[in-house]
Amino acid sequence: QFDVEVNDGQLKIEFRGDNWACSVSAVIIYPAEKAEQGKQFLEAVREKKRFFFENYFHRVLHQATGDPLMPNPAQKQDGYVTFVRDIMEDVYCNDTPVKSEIGSAINGFGFAGEFQTLSVAVLPLHDLGKTSVTISDLTGPGVLRATDISVAYVSYRLMRVSGNGAIYTLAPRIVMPFNAVDCPANITRRWWIDVCPPGDAKPGIYQGQVTITPTHGRPSTLPVEYRVYPGTLDAADIPIGPWGHTVPMPWNFPDSAATDWKKRAEERSLIKLRNSGFTTCTGLPVLVYQGFKNGRPQFDFTEADRLMALARRCGFNMPVVSYCQIEGLDLYKRDQAAMKVAKFENYAQFVKAMFGAIQTHADAAHWLPVIWNIGDEPMGDDLIAALDNVEEYRAAFPKGPPQFTAATSIATTQPNGPEFRFAKTLHIANLNEFTEQSVQILQKSDGEWAFYNDGSRWTFGIYAYKAAKQFNMRFRLGWHFNISAGDPYYALDCREDDYAWCTAMPDGKLMSTIIFERDMRTGLNDYRLMLTLDHLARLKNDAAGLALINDRLNAFTLDQRDHDAVFPVVDWSEYRKKLADAVARLRS
Repeated sequence: QFDVEVNDGQLKIEFRGDNWACSVSAVIIYPAEKAEQGKQFLEAVREKKRFFFENYFHRVLHQATGDPLMPNPAQKQDGYVTFVRDIMEDVYCNDTPVKSEIGSAINGFGFAGEFQTLSVAVLPLHDLGKTSVTISDLTGPGVLRATDISVAYVSYRLMRVSGNGAIYTLAPRIVMPFNAVDCPANITRRWWIDVCPPGDAKPGIYQGQVTITPTHGRPSTLPVEYRVYPGTLDAADIPIGPWGHTVPMPWNFPDSAATDWKKRAEERSLIKLRNSGFTTCTGLPVLVYQGFKNGRPQFDFTEADRLMALARRCGFNMPVVSYCQIEGLDLYKRDQAAMKVAKFENYAQFVKAMFGAIQTHADAAHWLPVIWNIGDEPMGDDLIAALDNVEEYRAAFPKGPPQFTAATSIATTQPNGPEFRFAKTLHIANLNEFTEQSVQILQKSDGEWAFYNDGSRWTFGIYAYKAAKQFNMRFRLGWHFNISAGDPYYALDCREDDYAWCTAMPDGKLMSTIIFERDMRTGLNDYRLMLTLDHLARLKNDAAGLALINDRLNAFTLDQRDHDAVFPVVDWSEYRKKLADAVARLRS
């Protein structure tokens, strides 16, 4: 709200921005001398909006888990109860601890260079005010410095229950990069502690403590024990990463500050992904098609070259997947208009001329390999048109490079249907919905496949390992790094927030989500741990190590995408420890 003085009888207001950066709903103007009436009107509008909101949207709170709270005298004096819960089990704002979670030490394990998350939760018995959690150095064979361990709190946010958001809940969603937060009575808080031992960390047991310091209450400590296993994990051997690669800013006007913000966000995002072990992403390169000149296609490669150089500088070296990234050209269907302007009669020849020139430039500029996306879940008549399009691309480049993919599904088992024909015509079919049988049928037709979406620790970890090793999955993508189509902190205005890996603060610093840290990143660690054990077991002809892997992979099928429907929740930590112990045994 602001006052404005009008001298010439005109009040001119302009709103600039793209998409959700220009979400102006209403402007209310009233004379300053009627300020009291204006305030009354605004309050009436707010109440009316609340009335309509509460009659359309309905909040359903999580049904609390835990045992009845029975604090002992010491806890009453502290003013809170602390507990430790496995990271694969959520802590909601109304949860209480089960008895076995109270008084537990904070334990964890991992390899040098591997991010692993520890956590502690606090249930305030009264208003604690701002409460901080800090961690000491962890000492053992060496020192894991507290300055290298991040402590953040988990923020509860609106989350849709129904697809349209009319029914919503409050759920743990964003890992806020601050170690202190207000702790009102009976609102359970959780802190997220990320440990990543440096590459030269000596293996062994490290110990320290976490300190909880409320404004209104007594400080307390919990012991921490972290085991560093010998060596490091092998890097993922296939492209694994998110759709997208940065936090976009919907502001495309000439503005040096916005340009700098975007570039910093890109670099921070790519570094975060690479440091977490991810090996690919989408949304690059970005180039502009400028037609033909003297019989040769013309492109502006400026942004593409910058992005590819940045990706290499951030440590990426595997193929990336393009996604709608050639401005001025429609890749999803035959662009007959562009073909005719270029004076071609055959579309495959037009494609070959264009992408041949792109590939020549890519080789000279030392780009990462690109798998070009030329379709996005076509169905019905769109699927027939998309099939017609990909046939031309395949005719232009029977084997590649370049190679082409498209987002699609093959839930059917009819090998002559358009879904299968579309999938096997692509160099690599990027599948969302599929069955183990449909993948096998595709492969018998010499088709190749990849897997996208359905992001979880399971499908980015052990499930993905089975898909890669037993079914030759070529790459793995998850929706999405960040592509909020509305307010990124208010999840009822669009569905995209639900799946974001990271978002950003106004200064551009990244904030992770639970999806990124607990599901995607930890799942990738599981994949790398299996890969490391397989490598060592084959090198040393170790039957026990190979059996540990093969018994697990043979215990489920590609049709079983939910870990907890196949194995108990405790299996996450128990099986991972078996893998880590086997690696340590072989390295010793």
